[in-house]
Amino acid sequence: MILSKSVYRFVKILARIMIPTFGRFEVVGVENIPKVGAIIIAPNHIGWADPPMLFLAIRRKLQFMAKAELFTNSLASWFLSSVHVFPVPKDRSTDAVSWAISQLNQRSAIVLFPEGTRNPSGLKQASSGVAYLAYKTGAEIIPIGITGTEKMHNPIRLFFPLCKIRIVIGKPFTVPKLNNKNARRQELNAWTDNLMGKIAELLPAEYQGNYAKNPP
Repeated sequence: MILSKSVYRFVKILARIMIPTFGRFEVVGVENIPKVGAIIIAPNHIGWADPPMLFLAIRRKLQFMAKAELFTNSLASWFLSSVHVFPVPKDRSTDAVSWAISQLNQRSAIVLFPEGTRNPSGLKQASSGVAYLAYKTGAEIIPIGITGTEKMHNPIRLFFPLCKIRIVIGKPFTVPKLNNKNARRQELNAWTDNLMGKIAELLPAEYQGNYAKNPP
């Protein structure tokens, strides 16, 4: 446990030195991250480097989820566990939901990409998972817009990005209790569209994709 905490701190310190030195890294809206309480960080997903950049930009300890295949190597498994990544088996999504609810009930900060996969060409249709977890736990949702990480094509670029990366953090909001069970799915979908609209507002037009207000 002590070693894991040391790895977490070391990686964060190293990234904070290297990334601004060899690239341009801008974070806007840090004040919108509550210092305590359950929160769901909900960013767009354009590159493999999105999680480490969030790890660098946000001061709170973050919990992530990743596909279980990444944990097959013992060294990778140890490292990912050290930086608070939870493995999600492809055919057991209920495990991920249970884990996320458990973490939020402990007032943690977790990162969930609403789109579920990378979309470097712009925002695509999102699932209602983030809205559902916020509804179940009362956690605040923090919309975030990321640009630039789609240009980081390999892990070496993590410490030598040589490009501009920008993270814009939006204001937190909550999903109210939904009393009508019959209309719950429809309402969760509406709140998901609301979330994606908020993310789109934090992005340049070329990143807004399906959620652009004035599509070409």
